Amino acid sequence: MLGLLALAAYITVGVIVPLITSRLSGDDGLKFRTKSGELSAFVLDSLRGLPETIQYGQGTVRLTEMNSRTDALSADEARMKRTAGVSLASANTVILAFDLAMLFAATLLYQAGTVGVDGVLIPTIALMSSFGPCIALANLGSTLQSTFAAGNRVLDILDETPVVDEIAGQETITFSGADAEDVTFSYGGETILDGISVDVPEHSVVGVVGRSGSGKSTLLKLFMRFWESKHGAVKLSGVDVGRINTANLRDMESFVTQDTHLFHDSIKNNLRIAKLDATDEEIIAACKKASVHDFIMTLSQGYDTPVGELGDTLSGGERQRLGLARAFLHGAPLMLLDEPTSNLDSLNEAAILRALGEEREDKTVILVSHRQSTMRIADKVYSVENGRMS
Repeated sequence: MLGLLALAAYITVGVIVPLITSRLSGDDGLKFRTKSGELSAFVLDSLRGLPETIQYGQGTVRLTEMNSRTDALSADEARMKRTAGVSLASANTVILAFDLAMLFAATLLYQAGTVGVDGVLIPTIALMSSFGPCIALANLGSTLQSTFAAGNRVLDILDETPVVDEIAGQETITFSGADAEDVTFSYGGETILDGISVDVPEHSVVGVVGRSGSGKSTLLKLFMRFWESKHGAVKLSGVDVGRINTANLRDMESFVTQDTHLFHDSIKNNLRIAKLDATDEEIIAACKKASVHDFIMTLSQGYDTPVGELGDTLSGGERQRLGLARAFLHGAPLMLLDEPTSNLDSLNEAAILRALGEEREDKTVILVSHRQSTMRIADKVYSVENGRMS
């Protein structure tokens, strides 16, 4: 009888109470984690856009929105704590009731002469002192909600499928030119490129011009295989990029975007991303080609100077030149340059174009720009308008 009573106590405290608590809390944990992530993103976005917020007098609006989201998150947290408190109080009440029931049942057995004094004390004390693990299990009903919610957010990221798959197991190739043949590409139902063909012979500089939004940058991303063309073929060395090992493809290409991302680290470490084992001499040589060495040497710590969060301590032109230096340091035979001089003055543009001209014996360059001055080093220029060659 006493054993059955103890079993009922453990089942009630360890199973029934957690299940009831879990149903009461519902998806509060998921909502809390979701709102917490949204608040973090909002705060980070506000910090990054602080100059624009100040300029247009939107500080009060952003602060009000931040306070509103914080209050909502605090309300969710308070509700979760109340649920956890109710769960703990319920578990303790049930435990006390079973302890008293055990004492009462043992006393009745003692009065009936079925057990002695030890038969009363031992079961009662054993039950009272054995509820620690059950209480911990009962609390899982509320605490696991938050844990599962955090885990679900991680799993959602892990479940994301890449736009293109990694390629491996193919024969390694060496670069001997690039071309796009009748390439058509659509994104989100909108046709970006329509029947584009470009021939890029080895050791040449090929320019691509066109208005903003005409598909110039998209063409470079197809050469990088960030996306895959819907029709036609993008090739390196006569091999479709979809049949080239991804590591091999990345080794053959250097891609410089309009907006260079810099990590919160030193200039030297930001450059070494392109070549982890690069020597100081190689880094300096790359920076000289990108016309940024002289600027770096004016800084108090030189190449060890921190660039700040997102490179905010540097101007757009300085970040862009560091991006070019990365490309030179990477040493890939094919350079894909997307508006590489858009943030530069005429002097720095001339110096970089001169460096690219000097590199044409060892490099092949696809140069995208809306500046006609940038195209003066190109051997051939393609014009893209509304996704088509003209």
